[in-house]
Amino acid sequence: MPNMSLLPGMGRVLGVLLLAALAVAGCLPGGGGGGGTAPRLPDSRPQAQAPGAPLCVVLALPVGGKVGPLADRIRVGATAAQRELTQLGIPVNVRSVDTSSADWINQVDALPEHCAVVGGPLQSPGFIQAHTRGLDQRRTLFAFIPQMDANIEGVRAWRFFPGPEDQIAALLRFAQDDLGINSYGILAPETDYGSRMITTFTAMAGKRGAQVTSASYSPTDVNQWVVAARKLVQPRPTANGLESSARFQAIFLPDSWKNMDGIVNSLLANGESRQVLLGTNLWDLGLRGMGVSNPAFQLAVYPVPWNSRREVPGLKSVPDADFWAALGYDFVRFAANLGVNAKATPAQINERVQRAQNINWAMAPMHWTPDGKASQALHLFTLTPGGPVPVDTAVFKHRREQILAAPPAAVPQSLPGGNGETAPADVVMRQQPNLPPAGQPAAMRQQVAPGAASGATPALPQQVAPEAAPGASPALTPTTPRYGRQLSAPPPRTPALAPA
Repeated sequence: MPNMSLLPGMGRVLGVLLLAALAVAGCLPGGGGGGGTAPRLPDSRPQAQAPGAPLCVVLALPVGGKVGPLADRIRVGATAAQRELTQLGIPVNVRSVDTSSADWINQVDALPEHCAVVGGPLQSPGFIQAHTRGLDQRRTLFAFIPQMDANIEGVRAWRFFPGPEDQIAALLRFAQDDLGINSYGILAPETDYGSRMITTFTAMAGKRGAQVTSASYSPTDVNQWVVAARKLVQPRPTANGLESSARFQAIFLPDSWKNMDGIVNSLLANGESRQVLLGTNLWDLGLRGMGVSNPAFQLAVYPVPWNSRREVPGLKSVPDADFWAALGYDFVRFAANLGVNAKATPAQINERVQRAQNINWAMAPMHWTPDGKASQALHLFTLTPGGPVPVDTAVFKHRREQILAAPPAAVPQSLPGGNGETAPADVVMRQQPNLPPAGQPAAMRQQVAPGAASGATPALPQQVAPEAAPGASPALTPTTPRYGRQLSAPPPRTPALAPA
């Protein structure tokens, strides 16, 4: 029986954030777009190849089934990278193995030895199987999962996905480094996912010297949400009604987007309307690229690994390029830059990764420490009537200064919310200054009015945590999120998950 302790939370729901895409064949570090040069290949290799033999990269992905369409998109992106590298004089042989086949590990073992680098599996059970059967000792395995045990990562296998820590790191960098915030509240569902996110956020914020206060609520009992919000913000009565007495400046809300109206209304009902709202990539599943005019979300941000607003030159040939295509495109180019054609020692791989990661990333840049631990510098998006957009820090800071300069809104105790019920958002938010959408480009801010109809916009990385999103369509696989671009009607729902 597979050892379920290999990965944190694998026995529960292991979630993922994923992403990826290279802008071009360049080797410049960072996440900008633009042209580039051929990838820099290491001068030495663990074992010499036959003269003229191409590099070989293996994709261990399912064919068909619930996540088959996602795997197909990964293969499309990989083909785009293969074609691009070949045009640059770097032939790459991309081999695909169907992990839905019972003997897929035997199929990998049967490949030539120089097909040493494997991308995948896409789901945690496949990785557990590969580890249990020692595949990660015979091939260099970059698993498409968000977390693995510290004794495994960088030693037996490597990650090519970001983890939940990357989401929190992006939020803390913005809140603390850009906004000067050093105290936080957390309002999270009473689920395993919510508990893990509280623990992780508290620990990471603590390392930055920040203070954290938390409260939790039953995800299925909406009547308790306003009670949890009251516990968190400790409202006090004033001449005008209830007013929050919270000393923190931002609230972390690790729950699905479908619950956000109720959660934010519960905060408003307790007199809290001036906090920076820190979301997770779970928000994108519900948003699907749509605009948000509710002024209660003027100071909301959330992390994404795939910037759908930025064009990736190398994926122009891919119709409706999305995260999954970018993942395959990124991995093949990274693996080519890695230049490994035989099973190498962990020290050799970690040394090569330090060079291979210096590519011109199209997705949020990934980084590996010298001992092989992965992370990703995620993008931050904010909400506007025209759809989610990348955060413009200067615009966001100015908006926050205006809101903080205005008198704090109070909820009359005679109105819904003052007695523990949830108040409509406009009861409080009509007292807020009428500001342009945070993060909206300057040229657009004068043209977009609150409440304007939103047009179709590209969907951003999508993810759902079954534990954190009761009532939502259940995830179809424990480790597969969906990220894509919505150009017209929403595509059929595909599996997605939340960080473990």
